[in-house]
Amino acid sequence: MAEGAVVRAKVDRRVTRTEKAICDAFFRLLKEKSYSEIKASEIIEKSGYSRQAFYLHYRSKEDLVNVIMEEHLDHIKTVVEDFVRSHPNISESRSEIRKLHRAIFSTVIEDRLKSHALHENSCFAPFALMFMNYLLNAPIPVPLFNYRQQRNLEYMNMIASYYLNATAGYWIETDFRISLDKISDVYTSSVFGPGGSFPINDQLVVPFIAHENIRISERKTKNEPIPADTVPASKETISTYMEALLQLMREDRKISVRSLSERAGYSRTTFYNYFESVPDLIEKTMDQELHLLLKEVDRALLHNNQNRQDVEKSFTPVFRHILKKRNYYEAFFKYDCFSSFVSQLIGKLEERRMPEPKLNKLVFDDPLFVRIISSYLFFGTIHYIVVYPVDMNARQTAHLFAKSFF
Repeated sequence: MAEGAVVRAKVDRRVTRTEKAICDAFFRLLKEKSYSEIKASEIIEKSGYSRQAFYLHYRSKEDLVNVIMEEHLDHIKTVVEDFVRSHPNISESRSEIRKLHRAIFSTVIEDRLKSHALHENSCFAPFALMFMNYLLNAPIPVPLFNYRQQRNLEYMNMIASYYLNATAGYWIETDFRISLDKISDVYTSSVFGPGGSFPINDQLVVPFIAHENIRISERKTKNEPIPADTVPASKETISTYMEALLQLMREDRKISVRSLSERAGYSRTTFYNYFESVPDLIEKTMDQELHLLLKEVDRALLHNNQNRQDVEKSFTPVFRHILKKRNYYEAFFKYDCFSSFVSQLIGKLEERRMPEPKLNKLVFDDPLFVRIISSYLFFGTIHYIVVYPVDMNARQTAHLFAKSFF
C-alpha cells in the first residue's frame, strides 16, 4: 500500500473516532436532560475532545443533529436499495419481502443508543418525516392486504410507510423486548396478509409537499421590548396574523416579522404585542389547530367504535374539520414545523383509545402496539387526503379510514 494511502486511512479512522465520541456524548446527555437544555460546551466536555475538534466537524449542536439524521437515513437507503437490486424477484416471494423488512429493522437495532435518541427526543422529530418521505417513493413492495381492500396504490403506500415507522417506534419503545425475526414477521403479516404476490411500486410517485431537506434550525427570538401601552389580546388580530402566516407558507415567501405585518396590515410593533417571535406565532398556530382537531377526535371517541360502520359515522365530523382547514395542513406539511405538528399530534393520539385495527389483533395482540399503530394509521389518512390530489368528501374519507382498520 502506498504511504499516502496509509496516512489517509489513519486520518479517516481518527475522524470517525472523533465523530463517534461526540455523537455518543450527545446521546448520553439526551438521556439526562432535554435537547433545549443541552449546550455545545457540555457535549464537548463529555466527549473528551477539545472545542476546536468539535467545531472542526460541526458548526453547532443543530448541525450535529442534522448530520446524524442524514447519515442514518443514508444507511437505511443503502440497505433497502442494495437488497432490492440483489433480489430481482422480490415481488414473487413472501420470504424475500420478509427478509427485506428484517434488513430494514436491523438498521434500527444496530445502534440502540442512537435508535432511542431518534425515537424519543423532540430534536429528532424531523427524522420520522425524512424516513417516511423516503419510503413513500422507495422501490419496495406495497401491502397486499390493503391492495385487496382498497385497490388504491397511493393510499396503500402512504399507510404502509406510517405503519413501518410505527412498528419501529413500538419496538424501540419496548426496548427491543421481542426478537428481530419476530418484529419483522409481525410487520410483514400485519400489512401484507397471508400468501400471495406483492405489486412493486416502481412507477408510483406519491407527492410529498414537505421540503426534501428537512432540517432543524436554531430558533432565535428577537428580544425587542414590548411597548408599555400593550393592548389586550385581540382574537381578530391574532387570527389575521395566523392567516397571513399560512398564506406566506403556501406562496413559498420569506417569513419574517416584516412580511407578516405587511400581509396582515398591521405594524411590526403590533406583532410584538401578541407574539415574541415568528417561531412563537408558528407554535401558537399549531397549538390552536391541535386543540380544535383533538376536540373533534375526543367527540368521535365517545362512541363505542366496535365495527366499521361505527368508526365511519363517528369520524366523519373529524375529517370534515380537516378538509375545512385544508389550507392549515398544506402549510404545516410544506414547512419544517410539520415535523413538530406530526410528533405532537401522534403523541396526543397515542394517549387516547383509538379504534383498534382488527387485523393487528389477530397477528400481535399487544395493547401498546395496537395503540401506536392505530394513531399512525389515523394520521396517515390525514396525510393522504391533504397531500395527494384527490377529491373526497368527509364521509368517503371516513369510509377509507374505517376500511384500513377493519
